[in-house]
Amino acid sequence: MLVAAALVVAVAAWRGLPETHGHGGHPPRVRDMLATARMLLGEPLFVHCIVQSAVVYAIFFVFISLSPHIMVDALGRSGTEFGLYYLFIAVGYFLGNWSVGRLASPRGQHWMVSTGLTIQLVAAAAGLALVLMHVEHPLSIFIPMGVLAYGQGLTLPSVTASAVSLTRENVGVASSVIGFLPQLIGALALQGMGHFPTDTALPMMVFCAAVAVLGYVVVRFAPSFDVVRTQ
Repeated sequence: MLVAAALVVAVAAWRGLPETHGHGGHPPRVRDMLATARMLLGEPLFVHCIVQSAVVYAIFFVFISLSPHIMVDALGRSGTEFGLYYLFIAVGYFLGNWSVGRLASPRGQHWMVSTGLTIQLVAAAAGLALVLMHVEHPLSIFIPMGVLAYGQGLTLPSVTASAVSLTRENVGVASSVIGFLPQLIGALALQGMGHFPTDTALPMMVFCAAVAVLGYVVVRFAPSFDVVRTQ
């Protein structure tokens, strides 16, 4: 199904999507792209974007990888039930993305990111509290994480747009760095969490709550995302 969908998108792009980059000049050299990447990583706001994207990806990667094992090992449920409960996550993130277009213009990107990170923190704390109270039901995990996914759906598009908006001449490099580094950090976080047991949801929820606290604290002291709009 993925191959078929990718082929449809590829053909549609090939036939109907015009090239957005001018044909003048020469393709950028690897050395130039690395220099641009170093320059961007020297921008405090860009680093802030990296951190917040990494927070989102780390929580998502850890949850999506460990929760199937927790469903089976800790809760004694089937893989089919995991697929059904995962709809909370998918719907939450979709609604978060849908809300961006309705809220971004009047509120501003920094408000959007701050609100998303606040929702992420509150939801992660609620999920951790339910685990500490020994509430052993999939809904005690998936409802809070569905709300958390809504907050991430608010946060990630605004963070990515802010990072790319920092440079008009090197949008490709900016989008590549903001796409690669946060996912790399998230993958490394997952490797570390893979050493913890899955016969309880506690390690996973402690990790999600701790990383959510990090994102919330950083946004309070880092540069505002709305700075990009005035440049």
